[in-house]
Amino acid sequence: MSEQTGKLFSVHQNRRWDKDYLAVKKILSEGTIGTPYFIESRVQGSRGAMHGWRGYKENGGGMLLDWGVHLLDQMLNLVPANVVSVSAHLASIFTPEVDDNVKLFLRFENDVSAVLEFSTNCFVNHPRWHVSCTEGTVVVENWQCDGKIVKLAENADEMSWADEIVYTAAGPTRTMAPRPAHTTQELDLPKEQKNWAEYYRNIIACLDGKAELIVKPAQCLRVMKLIDLAFQANETGCSISCNI
Repeated sequence: MSEQTGKLFSVHQNRRWDKDYLAVKKILSEGTIGTPYFIESRVQGSRGAMHGWRGYKENGGGMLLDWGVHLLDQMLNLVPANVVSVSAHLASIFTPEVDDNVKLFLRFENDVSAVLEFSTNCFVNHPRWHVSCTEGTVVVENWQCDGKIVKLAENADEMSWADEIVYTAAGPTRTMAPRPAHTTQELDLPKEQKNWAEYYRNIIACLDGKAELIVKPAQCLRVMKLIDLAFQANETGCSISCNI
């Protein structure tokens, strides 16, 4: 509820109910592959310019204000820490008034780093999510939630001297060689079946006094502050320190 008026106020952050995001959230909250340190989240297309109102600054256009608000909201709900620095590169490749290709870099107080990318001219997409944790990696390829979890096996430490040096196309290497197959295990991504209607169900339940608001105004204000810093970081070409 609004602190001043007592009225219910929320923002349509419907992508908190996307199944790809919910799968990543479940993996991290359950500690399936340890503690995260790098999180990459991307939305990429290949049709070039922004269309309709999205191509005009006066209408609030651009990828950062279109998709950025959603991916930032997801990231802030994944990482339980304040953001301490923001860097951004906003490119206007096909749409002169607004950004149509964006890279955003966040560093959190708990030493997690995040890369968020929104592209309109990518013909070979990166995975929707790529998450590096202390005990494994998560890859979510697309909106359909194709992907996998690869984590350390229980016998991960059982590596002989012969396993350590591997002869690859790049030459002999220890650090960059693939792990022996017996030291890892592959798991399916968790299946989450919720949908955007959950947002509206929560609004109704709040109005009936039966639930707490999920998408809170203070959370949305936090996203807005980071977007402002991203525009500023792009203009100055410098990383901006903060505590948001």
